[in-house]
Amino acid sequence: MQKNIFFLFNLLQDVAVLRPLVRLSAEVTRSRKLLMVSSAFLKRDKTGAWLREIDDLAESVRGAVREFDTPFEIAARMAEGDGIVFAGSESALNAHRETHAAFRAAPGRYLKVTVQHGFECIGFLHNARHDTAFGRTVASAADVLAGWFPAERCTSLASGEAGKVICTGPTSLLPQAAEAWKVDYDVEGLICENLHSVRFGTGEASRDAFMVAFNGFASALDTQGLKVGLRPHPASKRVFDMAAAPNAVKIADPIYRLPLARFAYAFSPPSSVVIDLIAAGVPTAVWRDPHGDMDVGHYAGLPLVSLPGDMLAFRERALEQRAELLAAQDAFLRRTGILTDPAEIRRRFVSLIRRGLKEEAREEVAVRARSALVVADNITATQTISFSAPFAHGGALDGWSLHLRRHHVADDAARIDRTLDAAAPDVVILSRLTASTAPQWIDQARARGAAVIVHLDDDLLSVPPEIAKTRVVDYCDPKRLAALRDGLDRADLVYASTPALAERLREYGGGAKVVAGTVYRAHDGALTGPKRTATPTFGYMGTGSHAADLDMIAPAIAAVLDRHPEWRFEIMGSLAPPAALDRFGDRVRSHPPTADYDAFLARLSGLGWWAGLAPVRDTPFNTCKADTKWVEYTVSGIPTVASRSKVYADACADGAGLLAGDTAEWSQAVEHLLSDAAEGEALITRARAKLADIYSMDRLAGQVADILHQAIDEAKTRA
Repeated sequence: MQKNIFFLFNLLQDVAVLRPLVRLSAEVTRSRKLLMVSSAFLKRDKTGAWLREIDDLAESVRGAVREFDTPFEIAARMAEGDGIVFAGSESALNAHRETHAAFRAAPGRYLKVTVQHGFECIGFLHNARHDTAFGRTVASAADVLAGWFPAERCTSLASGEAGKVICTGPTSLLPQAAEAWKVDYDVEGLICENLHSVRFGTGEASRDAFMVAFNGFASALDTQGLKVGLRPHPASKRVFDMAAAPNAVKIADPIYRLPLARFAYAFSPPSSVVIDLIAAGVPTAVWRDPHGDMDVGHYAGLPLVSLPGDMLAFRERALEQRAELLAAQDAFLRRTGILTDPAEIRRRFVSLIRRGLKEEAREEVAVRARSALVVADNITATQTISFSAPFAHGGALDGWSLHLRRHHVADDAARIDRTLDAAAPDVVILSRLTASTAPQWIDQARARGAAVIVHLDDDLLSVPPEIAKTRVVDYCDPKRLAALRDGLDRADLVYASTPALAERLREYGGGAKVVAGTVYRAHDGALTGPKRTATPTFGYMGTGSHAADLDMIAPAIAAVLDRHPEWRFEIMGSLAPPAALDRFGDRVRSHPPTADYDAFLARLSGLGWWAGLAPVRDTPFNTCKADTKWVEYTVSGIPTVASRSKVYADACADGAGLLAGDTAEWSQAVEHLLSDAAEGEALITRARAKLADIYSMDRLAGQVADILHQAIDEAKTRA
């Protein structure tokens, strides 16, 4: 029987609630995934931005998006097979009627799960205004209520609902790769609003008071030349006149795309975003109306502000007494009873998914005998490629569990200990970790008997200034360089992504043994394309740090476009086209970056390029790089033209790609592929054969497993 997982999206905020679960389901099962979007959701999504988020999410997990208008449409799709269905907001309330009706219509073969979508959440935990507006008899049609805390803490459950509660913790705390920030907002602090909320009552007095506080605070910062961010709630219906606060920056990104930890402080009325901010280590104050009508009882222990002067005073505390505020916030979070351990949250949701799919015989904990903890400045594609993907694949890594941990500005000995307690790692991997706490991670890991690996996929000790300034992390900071050198000296093993990088790191010296991988970006068996646009089109994908590489071949690109007026060139990523191509107008097109790595690959394969370019300047920094672009183009069905360099020599050998040096060679290689579609298809066939033979996920999993065991052996030798 077909195994299915349904995800029901009805409110806009359901996207943030269900997104981590969708991604988790892709990690633990190959069951069919259907992302069902209600007609009410589409009406609420005025700009279509949230539907695009769902589309990208579906692409990344190879799921399908379907719209529904009545519960019977969902029931019809459930007719074949069984499984589990998740809703991010479901109850007998009118606002949830679409998902409530869908649950009532679902066949009994499906396990129906309502996920607690917020701290103060209908049917789980109410504030006074919730009780006034909705009472305490709001029931659910779910079989399971996935709560943030145990049933005894859910004080607003309707009669008979307590037995449904399973404490899973918030989905937002599930371990997952950090998003790449599309915009680096130049603001000091963040102010969040939820003026549509029932917490503000039916009148406008409290809402007006909030705007007075916001405008007054922003004006005070403006006199100091500082900016502040304003984040509207996803369901906000208010149009903000930013003219009253010209130094305020409206930040409408989804919460999972915001670099919360980079804000110096934050303010919010009572809302679940307060929990997000606290979990991210941001000093946070709760805004309450000046008359005290708003119920803030569940936030007892957190600072309260009402007037601009209160906000300014809290700002000073956040800047001068950050550690004290963060310690108080950690204590508050513990008092709430919210389950906050990411590894345990993952285990409980995995168990729930397998229960719904009737796969309970697979007890994950029983087979996961060893544990690895990856700690990084940010969890990016590097950690996904190097660790998440091979661990998810299994193979030689069967018997290992993986935990990902992003560096936190508030990290200290106690926070590091809590992470080590939760993960109980046999090996701690400091992946591109340059934070000043890196030596402390080594010390505390060693104290527990864990082996330590320093993992690098770039020569971070010699990042060129023109590249360093494009990165979120300043790799030229002397403190970060000192932390890196300490790791190279004291780790049990240094794992370099390429032999060239390993040789460079050995030249720097250090007490740790340096080993290199032969595979960096592996292939997981899923192939798309080749797909071709009707008009011959070639392209380049990359980030802003690679602008100089693209500029290097801009004359060749221009020559091709000059000789072939019907051809087009495209860029995918966060860099602008070279100025030399401005004269070609709309024949040169840009596609925005996609933060989720799997969604990025799906989008790349859909572009239909006849050739993908992989230029790399011949510099000491670049010679240590991996041939990742060749792998990504090949997986996407795009023939590669790359720089004639050590980086791409092996990948493109044997007709698996074309190599070019000067302008003439670049233009000739592109013209060869765009003039002969059959040659491009033959090249991709050869490239994919090499991909399967040399770049397999089995091979990468074996490589990582071998390095883990080497580190454990080295640690025993040191001991």
